[in-house]
Amino acid sequence: CGIREWIYLIRDYSQIAPIVFRNCSVTMIDQINMVPDSIGKGSVESFYAPYYCQSDGEMSQLINIRDQYAALKDKQAPDYVCPKCKNKLEFDALEESYFLFIDDVLKAAS
Repeated sequence: CGIREWIYLIRDYSQIAPIVFRNCSVTMIDQINMVPDSIGKGSVESFYAPYYCQSDGEMSQLINIRDQYAALKDKQAPDYVCPKCKNKLEFDALEESYFLFIDDVLKAAS
């Protein structure tokens, strides 16, 4: 019931003005991947993705689609380093499933 109402809300608002999603949480990206209509005709500008540091554990990294276009178009996780220990972070999800939404977002951006 909740996602259906959300889809109706986004559909109605998108008739008034363009909708841009910024700083989407990992949970929101999971929802977009399961139900693509959850952003309607809106676009995603930036989102968080799960990463893991061997020293500091789980963390989310903010990904700006425009800045990371080259990696994202190939559904590859951008490279990041841990702000504390400076080691390379490991992407903590399956790229092919986490970045499912990217094709539609990149088409809308073009």
